[in-house]
Amino acid sequence: MIVTPIHFTPPYVRSLLFPLLHFELKLRKSLKILFLAAGIEVKKNLKNSFSDIKANDWFYDFVTTGAEVGVVNGYLDKTFKPNNPVTRNEFAIMVCKTFEL
Repeated sequence: MIVTPIHFTPPYVRSLLFPLLHFELKLRKSLKILFLAAGIEVKKNLKNSFSDIKANDWFYDFVTTGAEVGVVNGYLDKTFKPNNPVTRNEFAIMVCKTFEL
């Protein structure tokens, strides 16, 4: 699929895409989406290096797998901040690392 800048997109297409382009994606869900799209096997019970991720969180395996394969590395204070929204830049970096672009 070729992605074009929104200002080059015809208005009727832009009106359909607008809701999809302007939603808030959380860090925890972005990893799940990327791994499912890339077909990356999520590993179970990996070592957790983030102080704000608990073993009973639904996204625990996605975050620990992402850290192990180098897609994410968290913040300097050893947190992951799973409830933070993902910026376009952060998501682009995660996509490049996931698909090894």
